[in-house]
Amino acid sequence: FKRYDTFFRLIITRILRILNFVLFGNYVLDANIPFRLMNKKVLKKFIFFVDPKCKIPNTLLTLIAYKIFKRVTIEVKHKERKTGIVWILGFNLIKFCFNSILELIDFRIKKYNKIN
Repeated sequence: FKRYDTFFRLIITRILRILNFVLFGNYVLDANIPFRLMNKKVLKKFIFFVDPKCKIPNTLLTLIAYKIFKRVTIEVKHKERKTGIVWILGFNLIKFCFNSILELIDFRIKKYNKIN
């Protein structure tokens, strides 16, 4: 399916996919999707595994869901952004990605095995 992201964002998505597989054993097509359906009870049970200062809470919640539940992924049409401003570009994007990788590793080492 066609995505209207920049080349670098598409590369980041692929790198995240590989990292999730290597670190967690999960092949997640797009762990940073902005929309997911999740039961309120489930969310309340697992949200405490995600640090309030976390920069990638969607990704971590996706990884938790992949560990615990059967899930269904539905492909949706990706639309080009019409509003808003992309704030994370250039060096800020590189810095964000590096910090996100550190968060993923920290989550894997300290919290992931405690989830059941």
